[in-house]
Amino acid sequence: GNTENTKLRMIRLVGLLLLCTARHALSIRPGLGAGSRAHSVHRVRSGHRVCAQEGGLSWQEELENVLSLETAQSDREVLVKDLLSRSSEIVGDVAEAFRSGSLGGLVPPTSKSGKLISDFETVQRQVTEDLLPQALKPQILQDAAADAASAAQEASERGPAAVAAVLQDPAKALELVQQEAVNTFSRTPTGLETPPYTPLRSGDGYEVREYPSYGVARVQMGEESATSALAGSRSFRALAAFVFGSNAQSESIGMTTPVRTDVDQLSSSMSFVLPSKYSAATAPAPSDPAVRLQQVEGQTLAVAEFTGFATGGEVERQREQLLAKLRRDGVDIPDGGSSYTVFQYNPPYTIPWLRRNELAMSVSLAPPTTEETEPL
Repeated sequence: GNTENTKLRMIRLVGLLLLCTARHALSIRPGLGAGSRAHSVHRVRSGHRVCAQEGGLSWQEELENVLSLETAQSDREVLVKDLLSRSSEIVGDVAEAFRSGSLGGLVPPTSKSGKLISDFETVQRQVTEDLLPQALKPQILQDAAADAASAAQEASERGPAAVAAVLQDPAKALELVQQEAVNTFSRTPTGLETPPYTPLRSGDGYEVREYPSYGVARVQMGEESATSALAGSRSFRALAAFVFGSNAQSESIGMTTPVRTDVDQLSSSMSFVLPSKYSAATAPAPSDPAVRLQQVEGQTLAVAEFTGFATGGEVERQREQLLAKLRRDGVDIPDGGSSYTVFQYNPPYTIPWLRRNELAMSVSLAPPTTEETEPL
């Protein structure tokens, strides 16, 4: 009946996926000798070799590593051969999943694919609950049209100078293009400096970090603007112009990550982190008076990661969840959570469900007791 046909289609789909993956992986370097199979005692986990004797990987993990951009081609070829040798196991797992009516065994929630599905569902919620209702408001559409015209005007004025600054070093420009192509599919961008921090403790879905002081270029966004896409777009363009040469030395500062948005009860601001070679006192002065250089003081932050878009609705959901967890764990929140910071790590063109965002709150940890500090 229909159930049997569905099973057969799924089994064929898995087989086709394996064959297509094998063809892609092996076509890049044809002519692999039979001796390469001897290396299959090693498998790959997150870009690092892992001995099969240490427990090996499930076929789901092997398939994820085959499709990962971080996996070396030689390792990918070995993994594909191993997957093909496990075809009967895979077909059996698929058939059992349909017999039991549960697909959890095919895509475990803790696997990369399971997380990807969860992240995709998060983005769907953000679009349907947050973005679409806002986008359909007439005033939003009018403001967006006006902002697009303003952006085009700014690009015509600042664009040539920014491009010239980047092209001063053609090799660096090519490297930047290649790097950004990879970052389209990366949860955490590569090649960009980020502020250092020291992890202090982990909780359920959050981490407490100690950040030292660092410099930022900041634009004040005003009241109720933290989650406004238009206000964020204007602030981002002003900061990007500063980074790409709109400053007293016409110097390309260099991009960093994450973009930082600070919110309190009265106002909000967006900041670009300065590269570590600068402080607020030594960086070139911005040409735009709206951009100010400031030094962020050292902070102890409780940080929770989320994916997709940092919409107003999603930020508020994340804030409430983090507050509840911190209160449950007895973590001191000096201002009760009325102020918070949003870190956004990815360029605008990164695939939405691969985007990395973080909601952070200032916390105070009690110093360790004598019993915790004295050796046993």
